[in-house]
Amino acid sequence: MERSKAFYELLKDLSVSTVEESLESEENDQEVMLERLFTKAIKAEQEAIKCWYNVGKAVRNKVEEERNKLEIKEKSIRTKMYNELTKRLKGFIRKVIQSKIERSERVYKLFKEIGGRSKINRMKNTSMNTIINLKEKKGEVDELMRQVNEIEEEKNSMIER
Repeated sequence: MERSKAFYELLKDLSVSTVEESLESEENDQEVMLERLFTKAIKAEQEAIKCWYNVGKAVRNKVEEERNKLEIKEKSIRTKMYNELTKRLKGFIRKVIQSKIERSERVYKLFKEIGGRSKINRMKNTSMNTIINLKEKKGEVDELMRQVNEIEEEKNSMIER
């Protein structure tokens, strides 16, 4: 099955092991400053993705909790949740809130299945938009999770040998 560009970008980024780089002092301070600013921007984007992961996690927990407690359909729970958030979040229309929540759940689903929030730190070449552009209907999120987990298992078995 043909996958999107977003799928392959994210697979490549998530397959690379995390190594914290230290900035060596160089003669050209401007290059060091630019490198630090760039690194800081990458970390800020990773933090934003972690925030959306937390939103997705909270939404999934709320939906599951209410489904178990009230025994009502997920669609009813979501409708109620979107309506409440629309009232509370001034300046946001319902459609935007719904879209952002759906995206946050995609982030949560992906990272929960490949090892949690810590894997977000691997994303050095991929933006939130790439995750958003994964084609849910084509099963790209599920396939990405499967392939990343497969790669992790191979790495772990090589380490054990």
